Formats: sequence, C-alpha cells, structure tokens
Amino acid sequence: FLPAAKDPELVEHLRIIRTIQEELNRKGATLTISSAPRLGAAEDVQILADRLSRLVADYVTHPYRKGIGAAQIPAIVLAQATTANARGQHDEALKLLSSIDATALDLHSLLSFYEIRSRAYYATRQWDLAISDYSAILNSTTKSQDREYLYRYHVLRGNAYYSSPTGREAAAAADFTKALTFCEDFAAYANRAGARLLLSKWEQALADANRAIGLEPMAPEAYRNRAQVYHCQGDFDRAIADLDRALDLPAQTVFRRGIRAELYVLRAR
Repeated sequence: FLPAAKDPELVEHLRIIRTIQEELNRKGATLTISSAPRLGAAEDVQILADRLSRLVADYVTHPYRKGIGAAQIPAIVLAQATTANARGQHDEALKLLSSIDATALDLHSLLSFYEIRSRAYYATRQWDLAISDYSAILNSTTKSQDREYLYRYHVLRGNAYYSSPTGREAAAAADFTKALTFCEDFAAYANRAGARLLLSKWEQALADANRAIGLEPMAPEAYRNRAQVYHCQGDFDRAIADLDRALDLPAQTVFRRGIRAELYVLRAR
C-alpha cells in the first residue's frame, strides 16, 4: 500500500473534508449571530454536518489508513469537533479539541481550531474563554483582508462581552462599532443598541435600533431593543406597540416569553 499521506485519493478526500468543515464553521458562526436566519438555515447546517460525518467515517476506515488512528490527524479531529458543534454536542467538541497539540498546527489549522473552540465556549456560556479565542482569531493575519469574516468575529466577540456578567457593555459596543466598519448589517446595529441601552445612552441606542429595523424589518430583537429604549424614556405607548410588533414576528419560544413578560409589566403601569 502507498503511505496514506501520499495517496492521491486520500489527499483529495482530506481536501474535501477541510473545505466542508470550513463551510460548516462559517454557517454555524453566521447562524449564531443572526437574529433572523434565513428559512432553512439550521437545516442546511445539519445536512452539511451529516455529510461531513460520513466523509470522516469513510476516510478513517479507508484500507490505506489501517492501523492509523483518527486522533493522529488534526484535520480529522477538527472535522469531528465541527460536526459535534453543529449537532449541539459542544462538550464533546471541547473534549475532541483537547486531544490536539495546538502549538504543532499550521496557521490555517490553528485558525480553524480557534473558530471551532470559540463556538463551543460561546454555546456553553464560557464567555472569558470565548473572548480569548475570538481575540486570537481577530489578531491573526490569515484572514486580515476578509471583511465579512472580520465583521462576523467582531460581532461574536461583542456578543460575548455583552453576555459576560462582569459589565463589559463598553467593550461590546466598541466591537459592534468595529464590525460596522466592515459590513453594515442589522445584527451589529441591533446588538449595539442593546449595549448602549445598558450604558444609558438612550438617543444613540434609539438611533441604532431604528437603523437595525430599517435594514431588517422582520427582526424581532430590534423592536424589543427599541421598546426597551422607549420604556427607559417613559414612552410606554410606543414601547408596548414595539413589543406587540415583536410578538407578531417569528421568534423562539423563550424570546416570546420574555416579550410577554415585558408587556405584562408595561400594561400594568
């Protein structure tokens, strides 16, 4: 048998695995920051995850790879961890990644490592660890010219700062502002509105919420953010109207419960 690393069939197989893994990472990150994902986006991620899982299984059972464990090939472990993330098995993803010696990875693989691990940390609410990995991603020169990529990871780091219990709203707002220099997207405006609200910057928060609604009028989070600004300003009628509008739009059950609770408080005044 030819050595596995030099067999043309396996080389091409591994290239396809890496390509799909990168696409799955991109789709997963985009889904994480999008408050109004396109119809079928989550299903697309699962279909891609299933395909990647089958390709990995075919690769590790190939006759040329007899006796060589999957753990000896970082690209395969990265693909397995990516699949675990896509399936919501974030602890399993972290366990797989812990078997990799990150110091031995090339720059491209190291960036993938941070992308996958940061998503797992984010999903398990380990904010400081997620922020550390996002910073490593943003400090890398590998994709320093990719504006969409930089936008995505500044928003994700901003979200982690915003979600952190240690009061990092200013850092969150700064990341959302930086993200908007790469791409004018409603998610960054909506999230910055939330951060500025916590910083008591009412007018700036209102302007951001209005801009987010202008860019994506079907995003319930933007209406909720604007309702919260109106509430803080004492404009309860407008706050109720925006919450009613948010409730009319498609959203997750937990989000809808939050809106109903806020409506109850406002209508009881």
